[in-house]
Amino acid sequence: MLKLFKLSQLIFLIAAISIAAAWAADDGWKKIGESDGIAGYTRPTTRSGVDEIKAVGIVDASIAVVEAVIRDISIMPQYIFLCKESFVVSTPEMKSEGDVIYFYSLTDLPFPLSDRDIIAKALWSMDKSTGAIYCH
Repeated sequence: MLKLFKLSQLIFLIAAISIAAAWAADDGWKKIGESDGIAGYTRPTTRSGVDEIKAVGIVDASIAVVEAVIRDISIMPQYIFLCKESFVVSTPEMKSEGDVIYFYSLTDLPFPLSDRDIIAKALWSMDKSTGAIYCH
């Protein structure tokens, strides 16, 4: 259970990448927190008004397990802060297949804010030489 908890913390930080982030060099990264050996970083980007984020840590699981958990959109409410609902979207205009996944996410914001929902596109890739997983 502890492994799942630590994995969930890592996945929370990584999953936010689907909003507007990419793994990159360490230039300009500011440490924003650390928990259970997993450090979170952020930096501004010219591509978006939303900062890039990354998480660095060691997880006692294979990269295949980490990737499988991150790609399982249906369990996002278990590790994404305030995520109430999520599911894969596949229509003729938005085909979810292979390394391209379209998904719906509902964020349950506190009063007086209204809940927010999005449909996002996640493009997955992996650098086999480093083991880094990218989601753009």
